[in-house]
Amino acid sequence: MYINVEKLKNCPGSSQSISLTEKIVAEDHGYQGVSFIEPIVFQGLVKNEKTFLSVTGHLSVMLEVLCSRCLTPFSYGVETDFSEEYTNQEGTAAADEDDEIHFFQGDGLDITEDVLRQIFLQLPMKFVCREDCRGFCPHCGINLNIGTCRCADDQIDPRWEKLKILLDRNKKEV
Repeated sequence: MYINVEKLKNCPGSSQSISLTEKIVAEDHGYQGVSFIEPIVFQGLVKNEKTFLSVTGHLSVMLEVLCSRCLTPFSYGVETDFSEEYTNQEGTAAADEDDEIHFFQGDGLDITEDVLRQIFLQLPMKFVCREDCRGFCPHCGINLNIGTCRCADDQIDPRWEKLKILLDRNKKEV
């Protein structure tokens, strides 16, 4: 996602509206397990703040992800605000450690990596296709959203089996 700032970078106080739409392959940038169904849409503003360029706006994209419970692919929408600062003065970028100011050269800003980072920061740790997703049976592996299994409900985790034996023995003695 490239923004031409040739005219803007030499005019302090000026600004420029931007509208970008770009199809990006997440795997090409090191992001695995997620694919973009639609192009990323960015609407925003670039403003020359004398020592740096401020890029603010709004991002939206539709992703295809896998449910972490049942492994069913589904669509997941992301909408988020975007705000980053860029400078072509090396001393300004290195001196300011609190606010991250990105360095750029030439007449354009490539905001692709920053846009992807912002999108992926909005994603949950685990995707769930729906709140009541039942996932897979831990014994036979059937997708419980589609069918029912014939596994016995009294199956117990082998790590707890000794405790069950002890509890059963206490019940018989009482």
